[in-house]
Amino acid sequence: MLAQLFDPTRVAVESVGSAYLASEVIVAAETQLPDLVCIISIPPGGLAQARYICKRIRAKLPDTQILVIRPGIQANGQESAQKLTEDGASGVVFTLQEAHNKAEQLLSTSQTNPLRSSPA
Repeated sequence: MLAQLFDPTRVAVESVGSAYLASEVIVAAETQLPDLVCIISIPPGGLAQARYICKRIRAKLPDTQILVIRPGIQANGQESAQKLTEDGASGVVFTLQEAHNKAEQLLSTSQTNPLRSSPA
C-alpha cells in the first residue's frame, strides 16, 4: 500500500515481505544498496524485531536512511520512536501519510541515487 503513494518514475519500491527472517532482510538490503529502507512494524508487537533490524542495517549500511512505520500507535508512541531512533532509525512515523512525507524528505536528502528504495 505504501508503494502506491510514490511516483513509480521517481521511486522504485521493492518489498521483501513479512515472511523474511531478519537476516534475510539484512542480506536483501546489502544486495540492493537502497537509499531508504522502510520497516513496517505492526503493533501491538514487533518493536523488538524492528529495533533489531534497525541495528543490523545501521551496522552494515551506515549511510542508508531507515524509516520505521508503526501504524496505529497511540500510547507510548514517542517512547518507542526514541528507542528505534537510538537503534538507528532515521525516522519513525505512525500513519501511511506520515510515512510518505518522511520518505520523500529522507530520499531528497539522500546522498546517493534517489530512485531506489526498499521497504522491509
